Amino acid sequence: MTQSFRLRPAGLAALATLFAVGGFCLLLGIVLWTSRSVHPPVMSLAALSTVATAALFIWFAVAQRHSSVAIEDNQLRIGIPLYGRTIPLDRVVPGSVRNLSLRGDDSYRLTWRTNGLGVPGYQLGWFRAQGAGNGGADKVLAAITGDDVLAFRTKDDYAVILSVTDGAGLERAMRAALPAAT
Repeated sequence: MTQSFRLRPAGLAALATLFAVGGFCLLLGIVLWTSRSVHPPVMSLAALSTVATAALFIWFAVAQRHSSVAIEDNQLRIGIPLYGRTIPLDRVVPGSVRNLSLRGDDSYRLTWRTNGLGVPGYQLGWFRAQGAGNGGADKVLAAITGDDVLAFRTKDDYAVILSVTDGAGLERAMRAALPAAT
């Protein structure tokens, strides 16, 4: 049986930032493409690079609306743009699954983005964190669009933080699906 939970979509500030950066890169790409008379190969490469960057930012804005987490076949499938993965449930630390508010709770405080996207109201990718909640694992895979999140640790030395629309439902489903022997 598959149980699926939607991730909370990013707010207006995040979408505006993503589309603004994408639009700026697209405009810059057009300008670079039209000025290829300066040095055609270099300007063409620069134009294609900025258009690809524009497409990436616009894709982040659109794809995040379809992000979800599903529990299926003893696995947790995290469907987020670019950083999605499947985690076997036996790799989740059983007592670590909990809902929390990032406002006022420093147990999973993000300190440094190592690979990902960070715009106002939307943090996605790999971060460093400090706090007792992450059990000494300072690597965190995050898809955060608000203060209320579901967090858990894995046995692979990283934690996961997700903004889920039904955090309590996902917490109950994960606790019920976690292997009893661990």
